Amino acid sequence: MLVEHNYHSGPLHKALLDHGIVKALMNVACHYATSDAEDTVAVVAMCFTLLQRGFDAFPSYPAVTEALESSRLLVTLISRCAQRPGTHWNYCLRPLLETILPRSMVSYRVVRALSRCRTDEERLLPVLDFQDGALSALWESFNMLATGTVSTLQAYDSGAYQSIRACDNMECGRLCRRNEIKRCSSCHQTNYCSVRPLRFAEHPLLSAREGSFLRALIRHLHEARIVTWCMQKVHFMYAYPGDPFYVLCDYTRGGAIMAARACAEFPRDAARSSVVQWEDQVVRMGRSGGRMDIVVVLVASGTRKVQHMTALRTNSSVLNDALARSATSLPPGLDRTTVESMVRNRIDEALQERRDRGEDKIEWECNVPSDLT
Repeated sequence: MLVEHNYHSGPLHKALLDHGIVKALMNVACHYATSDAEDTVAVVAMCFTLLQRGFDAFPSYPAVTEALESSRLLVTLISRCAQRPGTHWNYCLRPLLETILPRSMVSYRVVRALSRCRTDEERLLPVLDFQDGALSALWESFNMLATGTVSTLQAYDSGAYQSIRACDNMECGRLCRRNEIKRCSSCHQTNYCSVRPLRFAEHPLLSAREGSFLRALIRHLHEARIVTWCMQKVHFMYAYPGDPFYVLCDYTRGGAIMAARACAEFPRDAARSSVVQWEDQVVRMGRSGGRMDIVVVLVASGTRKVQHMTALRTNSSVLNDALARSATSLPPGLDRTTVESMVRNRIDEALQERRDRGEDKIEWECNVPSDLT
């Protein structure tokens, strides 16, 4: 793997990954990380050089999952860096906390494996004392992200995000309990209550479990950061009145970064089937009358970025109508900061009105994410 030219997809690299090289490297690294032998740092650094190539390959989630499940290396490295700070140990731990693990926490399998590590990590928390201030801040940031994502996993496993489905026929848009909805027997992902939709979406590249967990992440993001979500929509409505837009959720660096983007910005060099699917969703959003948001989720699997499209649905347009009125009532020429200060109270009032009407308890439908890349 060190000498192979195409180490991201070469035959030797792929064969070793398929035959358990990740588990072997993790066990060797974990053994040497707790050793005082002279070549400890060199061996661990070489193991991580090989592992990182697996983590940067596409798809990377299986390798990251296996690494977390194979040993207590993450916990061992955290303890080692705290006890014996040095550039070599930081070299091993920093990429894990800064890039590899955060970008992988959109995968159900990765978060499940990470949750099993949490018990050992929590035992270390009271005694951790990083002498490297930057590493300490990085650990705190990672731990906060991991705690929130594991909480979403627990809610997902409890069934909190799986009980409601929406009819994909936008002439209907009915919200139904899971046992009241029907599913297309051709694509196995399009929902309908009584009238079958005329067109069906493409088969998703995500597995059912991974796609369902990604929907749960978007649902949690919407609930936890609803004010920011609304603010992004108002900004776009103010700058480009009447133009259709989608909400971009960028998970490539861990925690989601949200932004409203024009639907015309969709990459036209994508596959024709993806363009047709995108155009269908834009039409459906227009027919929904403010009851549907298109959401594009940008994730990183290794060094490759992948876009998935889904839709957030509700059976009322009250909130969206209030945001549109707030945007159109503003005078022209305002900068972003001024817009935020002027509409913040209006957004709070709209959200309070929604709570008073009981609409905050209405479940959102996240349709199965479809690959756009």
